[in-house]
Amino acid sequence: MASIIEAIWSCSPAAREEIEEAKEEGIRLYTRFGPKRILGSDGKVTGIELIRASRVFDDNRRFNPQFIEGSEETVDCDTVVLAIGQSADLSWIRPEDNLKLTPRGTLQTDPQTMATSRPDVFAGGDVAFGPRIIITAVAEGKKAAISIAKFLTGRVPAEPRQARVTIYNTLRYRMKPDYEKLVRRAPPTLSVDRRIGIAEVEKDYPESEARRQADRCLKCHIGPVFDGNECVLCGGCADVCPEFCLRLVDVVDLRGDERLQAALLARYGRVPERGEQGAIIKDETRCIRCGLCAARCPTGAITMERVELVQA
Repeated sequence: MASIIEAIWSCSPAAREEIEEAKEEGIRLYTRFGPKRILGSDGKVTGIELIRASRVFDDNRRFNPQFIEGSEETVDCDTVVLAIGQSADLSWIRPEDNLKLTPRGTLQTDPQTMATSRPDVFAGGDVAFGPRIIITAVAEGKKAAISIAKFLTGRVPAEPRQARVTIYNTLRYRMKPDYEKLVRRAPPTLSVDRRIGIAEVEKDYPESEARRQADRCLKCHIGPVFDGNECVLCGGCADVCPEFCLRLVDVVDLRGDERLQAALLARYGRVPERGEQGAIIKDETRCIRCGLCAARCPTGAITMERVELVQA
């Protein structure tokens, strides 16, 4: 079999790692093209006709390529591998199935219950919301399972779990020294000439390197918890934070819905006036769980805690 895949034509987005690995294996990339038709003769592939894309994303930054008519190009080849994976094939749906579709060609689905337009059908993942990461699909699968149980039994199943909180000693809770200087290393891979068939390309780290890479972990399961009764608003936590995710503000400058007003009333008995009370705003997306704020706090108002759900 002399046929060799040596080129990819695509306007689909790709991760940097995917591009680098493709180039490493000698694959030539023709970007901003879309396949228009496969050419053939005597039952065999002879080439592929491509059309250039004018844009890959629409105004809402969604993957929605548009093409330039008259920009077709033909490339000779003897094998074409179709690897689309960008949309679900829902051509099997009939009008009597009562399954409505969105303008994007996905199943119309309630994001909270995963219910479709048909009472006994639930959906999630790519078929409902388009291409996204797998962990989102897993979470939607759990939502769907709860909704299905309610549909079948008439009640929401109770989860036999309770919260378990672990408080860490802030004097001992530390990231490894110079952890932020550790370089991210890719795992070793199989040599290109050995990547045949179903051989696994990515190999395990040696133990020493695995431990070094683990030292870069930011411990997402542990986070700082603030006790407003102990806080003296000294600003030490905001000053020491390496990611600048803490900010001291006047309570009057806080903006929110009725829940914020209820919280202020519960705490102070009334909505404070300007200059009377301060607050700390935390940007969770920037926090790296380093624990420096807890170590710096002079009153012990900040603790590093881990909250997990366990079986009751």
